[in-house]
Amino acid sequence: MAAVEGSFADMEKSTVDGIRVCYPEGWYLCRPSNTEPILVMRAEGRDDSALEAIIKDVNARIGHMLDLSKLR
Repeated sequence: MAAVEGSFADMEKSTVDGIRVCYPEGWYLCRPSNTEPILVMRAEGRDDSALEAIIKDVNARIGHMLDLSKLR
């Protein structure tokens, strides 16, 4: 989690329940699962274009650390 958080050091974020990164047109959340040994990731954009931009940025920042193929 520390490595993920560090990858978003230049972004506005909240660490109350995992790491929630604020984007101008949406957000990205990464948090440990309460029931499984996995990280749960969610993203939301104002529209499909905004969501694609957020996912592209997340992939650029942490894609080398994690398998993001299921993040869509």
